[in-house]
Amino acid sequence: MNKRKVFLCILVILLIILIIVLAIVTKNKKKDIGYNPNVKLEDIKEDKGITGSDDIYEMVEEYDGRKVLRVKPEYLFKVALLGLYQKENNLGLIDSKISIEDIDNNYKIAKTYIIKKEGGVIVLPNEQKNFLDFISANSKIKYQFDEKNCLQVPDDVKEEEMSDFDKKLIDNIKSTSNTIILTYGTEYYSIDDVTGDIVKYPFVDLDPYIDYDAVRYENYEIRFVNPQGDTSFLVN
Repeated sequence: MNKRKVFLCILVILLIILIIVLAIVTKNKKKDIGYNPNVKLEDIKEDKGITGSDDIYEMVEEYDGRKVLRVKPEYLFKVALLGLYQKENNLGLIDSKISIEDIDNNYKIAKTYIIKKEGGVIVLPNEQKNFLDFISANSKIKYQFDEKNCLQVPDDVKEEEMSDFDKKLIDNIKSTSNTIILTYGTEYYSIDDVTGDIVKYPFVDLDPYIDYDAVRYENYEIRFVNPQGDTSFLVN
């Protein structure tokens, strides 16, 4: 009898705790403007203190129905690609307050310069030696780059001359329909979620063991490779 009373007391306590938790969650939902079905982009900006240009944000819905703002993947990619173009040509295109119009205009130039062919793996001239050195420990064949900076496999290479790494890498190159740009470094240009300013994102400082970080948009992907990372991501 005593055991039953103890069990019932525990059950009642657990129910009370559950009710309190649900009440807190419900209260927080009511406080967060993102749960308002009629909320607009400018409403969330004002509520969260977001000061960037409306043009770079989009409103997305999270798993629980709450609407939040995020920087459009399109602009994250454009800024990252502009950073590559600036680095390759030693330019000064980017500053923290660069306008949306300047991003759009300079992106067209950068894209034409970097992406000369759709599909495959692109490594810019200043980094091609770094790439070949990076894979040399696992590769048995000599890779080449064509006039559009796309990674090429020699036509006369035989399968028995390849390492397992080579076979997997070649299979990945042939099977991808995306355009993948490989570059080396420990940071890249991105956009601050709140201010909309252009900032350097130090991905290796945040995770020293990361092999690479990626910025993707549509069929394009830039992989920023940690120089101290592992090559396994190229064949996985």
